[in-house]
Amino acid sequence: MVRGDTGDLIQFLNANGVVPNNVANSAQFADNIYISNLGHSRYDGLLLSLQKRFSRGFQFDFNYTYSFSKDNNSSVANTVIGGLIFDLTNPDIGYGPSDFDIRHLVNANAIWELPFGHGHWLGRNATGWANQLLGGWQLSGIFTARSGLPFSVGTNSFPVSFTLETPAVLVGSAPRGHINTSGPTVNFFGDPAAAANALGAFRNVRAGETGSRNVLRGPGYWNADIGLAKNFRIGENQRIQLRMDAFNAFNHNVFANPGVSLSGITNLGINGEPFGSRLACTSASTSCSFGRITSSASSPREVQFAIRWDF
Repeated sequence: MVRGDTGDLIQFLNANGVVPNNVANSAQFADNIYISNLGHSRYDGLLLSLQKRFSRGFQFDFNYTYSFSKDNNSSVANTVIGGLIFDLTNPDIGYGPSDFDIRHLVNANAIWELPFGHGHWLGRNATGWANQLLGGWQLSGIFTARSGLPFSVGTNSFPVSFTLETPAVLVGSAPRGHINTSGPTVNFFGDPAAAANALGAFRNVRAGETGSRNVLRGPGYWNADIGLAKNFRIGENQRIQLRMDAFNAFNHNVFANPGVSLSGITNLGINGEPFGSRLACTSASTSCSFGRITSSASSPREVQFAIRWDF
């Protein structure tokens, strides 16, 4: 046994013939699922916008959203493969931050016709080919930033199916993330000792119990896309545009949410606490995988070039 919840204990005893079939857990079904209309959600938000219309070669939009999104299930499905709440008799047990709850969100975009060429700051008196080379430059960009997404500590408790996993029970203060990239692995909670302390804030569920949903927040996210264009006028009604677009222009890496399942944690209790109590890593070493980050939420920088002919 590598987990500390009551369901595992019953399964372990049944597998060794200590208790008969159908005691606590059904021998035939992994889950007993009822389809209902008891899912509910609420969204409250404040949107602030600042806009400058195009004039003097410049325009921008700036938007900031401060919001709360809460529900007892974040799936849009209502079938046996999704959309399940934790307890049909008490729909509010799993009520908390939505999986997609973003507390702070900033979006901004801008277009700037650079002041180069005839009649502008640089090359004010340029004409002919000199003006074609100096003028017609345009810079644009999109910037996005948001706070991290909520997530739960999984238990992988028995019985388990692909439809629902009971989260672990939070028994202390929710640990905050402090990503550490100095070691051989990247850990959301900092160094191995900090990861072990974070693990101690959770325990497995017991019989009839439901864990704490979405009590942790993942890493924040920001990204900038930049475009640079050069326009060449051909007569009165035609234009050729050469442009370069850089997506994730600064090649900024954003870490994905960490792995925080209690499955595989070998120590069942600490300080002589009973079965199913708070868990801990066997040692404050890199062997503790709780909080380890193994993927990114962002894509590497991509650059594209294009030629456009307007006529």
